[in-house]
Amino acid sequence: MEQKWTILFLVHAEDDKTRRYSNLLLQELSATNHAEHLRIFILRNTYRYNNEENMNAILSELIYNKIRQKKELHLVNDFGEINLGDPDTLSDIFDFVKSSTGEETRFLLVTWDHGYTFGIFNGSIDKSIFDFEHNNNKKHIAITNLKGAVKRLREERDQNKSLDTVIAEFKSNNRSDEEPLEYSDELLKDLALSDDTDMLTPEEIARALKKSFTKKIDILIMMNCWMQSVDTCYALQDTVEILVAAESTMDFIGYDYIDFINEICANSKITNASLSSRVISQIRSKYKKLNTEIAFDEIAVSAINLAKVNVLKNIIDNFSNSLSLAIRTNLLNVNKGRAISYEFTHEYLPNSGIYFYYVVDITDVLTRFYKMHLITKKDFENLNDWLKTFLIEKTIGGNFTNETTALSIYFPNNNEYIRNSTYYYKFYFPKGPLKTRKKFALDSYWSFFIDDYNKRI
Repeated sequence: MEQKWTILFLVHAEDDKTRRYSNLLLQELSATNHAEHLRIFILRNTYRYNNEENMNAILSELIYNKIRQKKELHLVNDFGEINLGDPDTLSDIFDFVKSSTGEETRFLLVTWDHGYTFGIFNGSIDKSIFDFEHNNNKKHIAITNLKGAVKRLREERDQNKSLDTVIAEFKSNNRSDEEPLEYSDELLKDLALSDDTDMLTPEEIARALKKSFTKKIDILIMMNCWMQSVDTCYALQDTVEILVAAESTMDFIGYDYIDFINEICANSKITNASLSSRVISQIRSKYKKLNTEIAFDEIAVSAINLAKVNVLKNIIDNFSNSLSLAIRTNLLNVNKGRAISYEFTHEYLPNSGIYFYYVVDITDVLTRFYKMHLITKKDFENLNDWLKTFLIEKTIGGNFTNETTALSIYFPNNNEYIRNSTYYYKFYFPKGPLKTRKKFALDSYWSFFIDDYNKRI
């Protein structure tokens, strides 16, 4: 008996570039095979072509037209303007799809857009960051007022004003404040024009999945940069069987969607491990087929079984204890080992013009520490044993070392960054807001090590 499958693509395309690539994605999906046991839904949140101001979320199903002998998109629901970064909204979308497919179906979720290590869809210039910036509610209110002024401008209620005029008036009114917002005109325009989707964190994805599903979904494929991390795995361990994601950048070429969808069409009983392994193994061939092997050199992607991520946390806790001792007795070597490790992600601090790179491959950095005798042989072997068991597959571009696992860990090594970073304060600082702290940062010793280490350098 065939096993039923549901695939849901969550596509967020807030600019011309991502909208263009999302069109190519739809063309690619339309070229996949048809099978009665598989249903494919696409939630596409983007601008209407006749309205460049407001985003609109359309849920469609890819249905095979027997007469035309091809797949076509059929409208399922127009959700209008939504915040795709809100877990309750996401849960509503899951429930809407489930109402059509029923409970007894295997479920594969694909997220598609930019990624920012701690979340997807929007990064540092979005309302989720400024909502909690050092608990400064005054800043949030000011930005909300600015967005309201721009909305009135869009609705042509202030017909004699331009965007530049609105920005100038905002700065003038804000200048008299006791704590004026020292943001550039460019940043203020970005804030004013940003859509209503805020950052969707893995913790929020987990919350939405737990609300909508009675068991773990089979596979989550993230077509987002920098999301295959310890933080992501730990947040999703109770709601996702297998996570496929990149710890590096991920070109919009993405995965070979045609290949793995056709594999489901041909074999509905394929195991999650076999399917996710195939997703990883076919990436290089797709890049080669499109003559984009240079772009492949930049990526490191893996599929990880999330069944025992709590064991990985315990292993990292042991590393945290060893390194906490090392920074008191051998800080120079800790600095050296961290400095020569390959860094993946960046964060842009407003008005600084500086990009910071602070996420590293966990095996790469810990191999260096092990060779410097900063961590124990037993803990290092425990990490390798865990990876041998739960790392299903990886593919690594030419820019990375053999030690690269394609699983990253947050490891900042800059005290100035720690003191000024909204990301660090919001997601990792041990005394930061509980509401936004990463689950791994809350439950492990790693965040305390990071805080102690950066006070010493």
